[in-house]
Amino acid sequence: MIASRRRRVEREPTIALINIVFLILIFFMVAGTLSKTPKAAFELVSSGSLECCAQGDTVVISLRGDLVYEGRSYASLGGLLAENPELREVSRVIPARALPAARLIAILQEFQAAGVKRLILITERSG
Repeated sequence: MIASRRRRVEREPTIALINIVFLILIFFMVAGTLSKTPKAAFELVSSGSLECCAQGDTVVISLRGDLVYEGRSYASLGGLLAENPELREVSRVIPARALPAARLIAILQEFQAAGVKRLILITERSG
């Protein structure tokens, strides 16, 4: 009599895969924490065709043209860039909705003249 060999079926390690998925989920929850939002009454500029979203620390331009970064107000762009040299590489800017366009363009030109390499204007998607 020949003994039949039973082939052992190997199962894939699904528990290890589940653990990896949860670790990735936790990583993105920690890494993707939202930055502090501006004041509750603050309204963003609208844009219907914004391709991507910029996250992270932003420079808020108030209606009077003041610059606010990480909760601190700056009287001039020079003072802001002197205390935060990382903004010379990439600056994310959120203007107040009621800020006149001519004033916004003038402020953005100041950023470029100060040597900011990449300037990102953040708006609210509408429609």
